[in-house]
Amino acid sequence: MCWGPFVIKRIGADSDTLKTAVIYSISQLELQIYLLKQLLE
Repeated sequence: MCWGPFVIKRIGADSDTLKTAVIYSISQLELQIYLLKQLLE
């Protein structure tokens, strides 16, 4: 999931919201990497 500037502005450039968005996208990425590793093994 990409967080473009327009998405951030839409949410509101609230630092808490931005932090949550970053944490969410990182955890999604980690989950995808984990599942991919499971498939490759």
